[in-house]
Amino acid sequence: MIKIVLRNLLVLAILAVGDNLQAQNGPSFDKYKNNSEVQKALTLLQQKSPSTTALHKITDSPGGEPIYVLEIGKDLKNVPAIFVGANFEGKTPLSTEGALYLAKMLLDSANYTRKVKWMILREGYFDGNRNWGYDWQPTYAQNGAGNFPLCALGINTIAAYIHQRPNIIVNFAFHNSGGMWLRAPSIKSDLVDPKDVAVYDLIGKNALKMTPGTVYQPSYDLYDTHGDTDSHMFNLEGSYTFVGELFMRSQETYRENVNKPVVPRLYAQDMLKVTGAKVIASGKINDLRNNKISYQEHKPETIYTSVPSYGFSEYQFLVEGKGDIKVNYNSRKAVNLVKTLKL
Repeated sequence: MIKIVLRNLLVLAILAVGDNLQAQNGPSFDKYKNNSEVQKALTLLQQKSPSTTALHKITDSPGGEPIYVLEIGKDLKNVPAIFVGANFEGKTPLSTEGALYLAKMLLDSANYTRKVKWMILREGYFDGNRNWGYDWQPTYAQNGAGNFPLCALGINTIAAYIHQRPNIIVNFAFHNSGGMWLRAPSIKSDLVDPKDVAVYDLIGKNALKMTPGTVYQPSYDLYDTHGDTDSHMFNLEGSYTFVGELFMRSQETYRENVNKPVVPRLYAQDMLKVTGAKVIASGKINDLRNNKISYQEHKPETIYTSVPSYGFSEYQFLVEGKGDIKVNYNSRKAVNLVKTLKL
């Protein structure tokens, strides 16, 4: 499921910042828009498909401008979601146009909105790649950080909005220059699990094919940053996050050495639960052939876990009773699953 979601979202999100696919009817893209024109464009996009879209006002800027999120797929329940944020700094109008263009393309075709919810936002305050909560550093360490983590009203509100929607599996942050697709980590000492790197590589390699001349690399290969979007979303919210620098430049792709200890991510795990009978014991199967199982000590009916990227996990439940039982897998980032078995 995750492979399918990632491949599908990639095709449209990357092409939206390229120039080989044209959106159809709706807002024009012949000039940069001011705030009122952006709001008008969002309203037009929502009115185009009122049954499947919603425009949510999440706060006002310090200057009194409303900040909206355009939700595409409001009628979808229990599905993964993709969040696209643009122009966090307030000085990169190209990224605003890219986000609006992506929204228009999504509404012009239902191919990428049938099983995935999209949330698209543009706004601007402190440097959005410095004021997030993960590994924030003060202004003497880097400019644009603000007085404390999430002190910028817009960043604070967006962080809360995303945190309340744990089904967001991918984040895109659209910026302006560089022609790069940057991923976590933002400092070299924060190493990423190789299985997560494999997922990033799936998106990154295809991004290079769809946007020739761009670069895919870890953020720290450019320079170290703290309190940035991609590290915050990856480490605290568990979503694969790319910062897209939309202007292009030529540079070799970088691949990091991941044969070192990995920093664990801090978001809540998925839940595997058996109901309908008494569960005597449960645990993770480490070696089925040699019957090596790590049994958990308490509440055997419920196991909290994370299925690794491009991998799988096996668990054993010893159950007592007769009749039907249900095995429920509740995931923050994918479709929830239920399987009924007869004892």
